[in-house]
Order: sequence, then C-alpha cells, then structure tokens
Amino acid sequence: MKCSRDKSFAVDLGLAVIFMLFQIASGGTRLRGKMTIPTKMVDQDTTKPLYNSLVQSWGLVQGKLAEEVEMRAQQGGDEVVMFGDSLMEAFRGTKFGSPAKLYQDYPNLLKAMADDLGVSIHVRAIAGDKTQNLVWRLLMGKEMQGVPPKVVTLLIGTNDLSYGISSGSVVKGVDFLVKTLLSWAPERRTRVLLLGLFPRTFDVCIKYKQSLFPARRPLIPRGASQHAICPRSTMDVEKGFFYHHINAVNAGLEEIASKHPWVKYLDCTPRFLETDGDTTYLKPFFQRDGLH
Repeated sequence: MKCSRDKSFAVDLGLAVIFMLFQIASGGTRLRGKMTIPTKMVDQDTTKPLYNSLVQSWGLVQGKLAEEVEMRAQQGGDEVVMFGDSLMEAFRGTKFGSPAKLYQDYPNLLKAMADDLGVSIHVRAIAGDKTQNLVWRLLMGKEMQGVPPKVVTLLIGTNDLSYGISSGSVVKGVDFLVKTLLSWAPERRTRVLLLGLFPRTFDVCIKYKQSLFPARRPLIPRGASQHAICPRSTMDVEKGFFYHHINAVNAGLEEIASKHPWVKYLDCTPRFLETDGDTTYLKPFFQRDGLH
C-alpha cells in the first residue's frame, strides 16, 4: 500500500488502520539531542535486545511507558498499539517523554483519528530508539502485556542507519520484531501495519546549519541552530547519504510483509515529496532538520 500525496499522514495512517480493522471484522548509537552521520555502513545482529544506555533518561521514560501499558492492560487493553521512535512518539506530544512544543497538536490528531475509527489507541514509542532497543522493550520491557491489540503499527529503523547499521541488518531486526509481535496472540491474529522508513536529508541539512552556526562560534543566539531553516537545496532527497539505504530497507520491509498474510506494508514516501523538474525534494515542513 502507498500513502497518497494529497492527504495528511494521520489520515493515511487512519485509513490503513481502518483497512486492517475491516479485514479483522470480515475474517480477512545516538546521544540525546545529537544525531550522527556514519562514514560507512556495517552489519550488526539487530535481533539481540539492547538497553539504550546512550540516553540517560531512557530507562526512566521506558519504565513509565511500561507502567502505562500495565495500567491500560488492567483496563482491557487497546485495540490499536503504535510502536516506534521519535516519529511515532510525536503522537504523544513528547520527545524522550518530555512535552515537546513542536508536537503539541499531535495528540489531538491522534484522538481525532481514534474517535473516527471508534477504537482506543496507545502510542508506545521513544525518540532515538533503534531496532534493538525496541526488541529489548518487547522482550524485557513489559510492553506486550494484557489483551493483544487488533492492529499494531510499526515504524522503526531510521536511527539504525544514523549509527551506520547496514540496511540488511535493519531489515533482519524489523523481521524479528514483526515475528515477535505476531506471536503476541497467534490465536487472535493481531495484524501488523509495517510502515516504510520516511525520506530524509538530515545529513545535508545539518551541514548547512553547522556552516551557518559553527560550533566554535562563541556567541550563538539561544536556540538558533535548532530553529534555523534549511534551504530547499538541502531538501533534495537524492543528495542525502541515506537515500539509497532507505530505499533498500523499504524494499526489504515490503518483502517481509509479502511473506505474512497478517502483515501489510504502507509506503508513505510520496506523501512527503514534491518534484520540480527532474529534482525531488522533501516538502517544506521538513526544513527544520530534514527528518522530523
């Protein structure tokens, strides 16, 4: 499945969840605030659970999330659960568990989607997470408790690429996560909506910001490097280091979905792009950092 160009991501996500609910009814290495640009990509065993010790508050954030899961499980659980990293945590209105002004309207979007669908939705996502961190959360972090949901959405892997983990390794990690989620309730047939990685030009964008606000500059306006807008030239997706790696991951994710009747792949790439002649750019709302 592919997202449309003329609808919001929340609408596309909602439509995809509706599609899966209809199927059920009918029987059918990153530091906080700092991102890295790898010099080369390497293979890694992404099926091994990994506690995220790189972010000091990660354990606290994950612990509170697990408490939420337990409380909601006691109340009967949720029909839709959304797992992921910062791109999914935005629907909680937070980043690393703290309120984020940039995402303050997102919980309302999520509530509207839940109301339209007539289901309860719980977002279980932490900024900066790689596939191995989510493996830890599922296997050891008590985030798979209670009555299994009807639909699980999964968006994970872009942070692996930031740390130089190869596309093949990312696909293997996601495949493991999908199988783990499917094992949650084999008798109930929980559906998994597997989201393709979003396009990004963070590496080009950040180089522009670093030249505008060099690290050695003694007096930088507070927040300037965070709020400077990257010009359109840095939004050319094919100039980004991650372009081909993201395409390789998404091809692998689509193949994963093709092997499981209870898994659907959703590619939202067209939703985030616009073309001008022969050049394809990220849309303007990515100009903050080329990723979020």
